[in-house]
Amino acid sequence: MTVQEITSSQNPRIKELVRLSSQKKERSLSGLFVVESAKLVEEAALAGIGIEALYRTDEAAEKYAPYLAPAQAACGSEVRITRPVAEKLAASQHTQGVFALCRIPEPSLTAESLSPQGRYLVLSSLQDPGNIGAVLRSALAFGCDGLILSDDCPDLYSPKVLRAAMGGVFRQPVLVSRDLPGLIRSMREKGIDTLAAALDRSAMTSDEARLDRDGVAVVIGNEGSGLSTEMIEACGKTVFIPISERSESLNASVAASIFLWEMRRRG
Repeated sequence: MTVQEITSSQNPRIKELVRLSSQKKERSLSGLFVVESAKLVEEAALAGIGIEALYRTDEAAEKYAPYLAPAQAACGSEVRITRPVAEKLAASQHTQGVFALCRIPEPSLTAESLSPQGRYLVLSSLQDPGNIGAVLRSALAFGCDGLILSDDCPDLYSPKVLRAAMGGVFRQPVLVSRDLPGLIRSMREKGIDTLAAALDRSAMTSDEARLDRDGVAVVIGNEGSGLSTEMIEACGKTVFIPISERSESLNASVAASIFLWEMRRRG
């Protein structure tokens, strides 16, 4: 494969990458996204994500050669870029000089494929990309059967989510729903027990709820306002994590990780 070279940040291909990194609309219209860092590029390649092109500096090609090898074998184009171009593309201050233009894969989870025996985590209206990424990472680590997000959560393929997820985006089954209350109701019809995470101490504790069983889903709400009344009513049950009275609440991603662990604690 011939290695091309780009030395100007005004090159149309570089401008396209910048738009894809910064704009959800561009990603949605094109079906493409950008991965930054040698490790994440390797993870994408090993997970079978379609790689259109690999962009790297000469220094990165030498320093991260083992990480780049899977992407080089899988991609259709390799482009040498200069350090200034890499800095133009970078979403973080200290870039490694490695980027990949990737195709957004088809959803690995659908409403129809949700199993009555599955164990699911649902996120409603979260706002922090870092939280979404952290939950993705935990969901993959604890073997969650599916992560379900409302469509107003941060885009899975934004740089901040990709970075925080540490490759979880590429392997964790995810469903993004436009009608989360409706989906919750259909899950209940399938026999999946859905529980809304709440700060209500009259709710079941995470221990009492026995989350380590088949056919269960926990729903976590917005970092500031929690779950809407509509979402709580759709779930039908509430659950809370017992914490010290000196603390008001847990970070959404921390709470999610605890629930995910509870789902796999004994099962």
